[in-house]
Amino acid sequence: MEYKNASEEGKQLIEDKYKTHLTEKDLSRKEREKDKEENKLIVSFDLQATLPCPLGNASSFYYTSKLNVYNLTFVSSTKNDVVCYIWHEGEANRGANEIGSCVWHYLNGLKKKALIEENKMVDVTFYTDNCSGQNKNKFLYALYLSAVSVLPHINSIMHKYLIRGHTQNDAENVHSVIEKQISRYKKAAAIYAPDQYVTLIRQAKKTGQPYVVEELSHGDFKDLKDLSEQMAVKELYKNENGDLVKTSDIKVFEVRKKEMGCFFYKTSYKDCIIFSSKCIF
Repeated sequence: MEYKNASEEGKQLIEDKYKTHLTEKDLSRKEREKDKEENKLIVSFDLQATLPCPLGNASSFYYTSKLNVYNLTFVSSTKNDVVCYIWHEGEANRGANEIGSCVWHYLNGLKKKALIEENKMVDVTFYTDNCSGQNKNKFLYALYLSAVSVLPHINSIMHKYLIRGHTQNDAENVHSVIEKQISRYKKAAAIYAPDQYVTLIRQAKKTGQPYVVEELSHGDFKDLKDLSEQMAVKELYKNENGDLVKTSDIKVFEVRKKEMGCFFYKTSYKDCIIFSSKCIF
């Protein structure tokens, strides 16, 4: 409708925007495949659709007040490793603090999970959707900066954002397997407590290594707002050329242990250089 009612100039702008969108989509997918071929540590993470509790096929459950259970899933594409962080709304919400805290637990656990060799630093690349409230904000960026500073085995963290409308990733495949397991269970019984979801997720994968489930409580979540204020991380800042950069425009983001205090980024997958510049606070 917008295109139909637009002027000729407006139609051209819409067409150009759509072509750019398709180009970015193709380039982001090629980037992910290239990363996999280079055997980098590639990790996708995504928050599963809310798991209500209680849940069952009986009509009476429709009128029952529900407790929301959350599952943030991390999938290592190169190591075939899956970790699910589970909590319910009585313990915490599902915003930037919670997502960032799970990322911290995952990064902190990489060494003891034997995903990296002894005394070796690792470069981690995350792939997610563009949800600004959870995956693309100053709070998560502050946590990344803290992680490369505090965790000795993390050399750098890169976060690549898939293009809107084309954000399918490995974590969503895991969610599909989990949902099938829940559907099978519902045919015979009901889910009354969050612990039942934990068991179902652990049993969801029928072959190979089962999914690892980490249950989180209130004390496991960090206050990333306080952390971002300490590090003076902002939503809008200037790069070394004096140009304003919006968090919402970033397609790729990186922090490095050797260059503390700097954020590297690019706003398009079309950029030939690795990162356009570093950020100054």
